[in-house]
Amino acid sequence: MKLRYKTTIVVAGFVVLLSLAASLFIAFQPDPRYDREKVHPRLLSLQQPYKTVRTYYFMDGGSIGIEIVDREGRKEQFAVLALMGEPNPYTRVLVGGLHHRAPGAVELHDPESTRRMLICVLSDYPNRKASDDANLARLRGYTKDSITLWYHRCRGDIGDDEEYIY
Repeated sequence: MKLRYKTTIVVAGFVVLLSLAASLFIAFQPDPRYDREKVHPRLLSLQQPYKTVRTYYFMDGGSIGIEIVDREGRKEQFAVLALMGEPNPYTRVLVGGLHHRAPGAVELHDPESTRRMLICVLSDYPNRKASDDANLARLRGYTKDSITLWYHRCRGDIGDDEEYIY
């Protein structure tokens, strides 16, 4: 009987430690790394700290527009595309517009580092709205983003400031 009790305690302790380790991994999961040499120069030219970072969700399949205003008031717009029927959403990036139909929007040839830096800019911006958190979750897909969205839903503020553009 004593051996069974000790085994139960050891297993329970192991489960608690494993749960704690998983929770710490989720909470402190790092942002994706990017190569600054491959990031588009218009994003690199913006001066930190940023005045505003806003996101817009488009009902074309889920494209996300990102507008950044730097400390000097210069504004740049980017779009991360997720068009309807696209097999790999959020892999194509445009610069110069919030959407693929914006005049002057140009698709990047090698977008991955720019996309990752945009995720980091949005993640690091302290004044995110609930809609920005929702768009960050769409772009990054981390478990901690899902937990943040659940928190916003419990508070009832998801959708109140959601920027949907049709």
